[in-house]
Amino acid sequence: MNLYDKSNVYNEYIINAREYIKNHEYAEGKKELMKAISEDVENPIAYNLLGVIYEYLMDKSRAIKFYRVSYYFDQLYEPANNNLNRMSQFWDYKGRQVDLGEGSR
Repeated sequence: MNLYDKSNVYNEYIINAREYIKNHEYAEGKKELMKAISEDVENPIAYNLLGVIYEYLMDKSRAIKFYRVSYYFDQLYEPANNNLNRMSQFWDYKGRQVDLGEGSR
């Protein structure tokens, strides 16, 4: 069981959000992530996924903001760390794969 498996409801929102993101339905994904955050405000997964959405929407500053929030809540959460490092590179980061978290690679 994942360290962040605190709530089945939270996990359901995260699963739904990942599917929306994969299907490029970002507005719906954001709605699911807001619901997840209302269930567990300190869980880094939802913030990382918000960063992914904003990155796909080409809003680099917001993407970095949410990756940083995710990292703030857990410095050992690899997807946020990977995405933040990738976005912080001076060379082209766009060709490198985003990290949606558990099992997405």
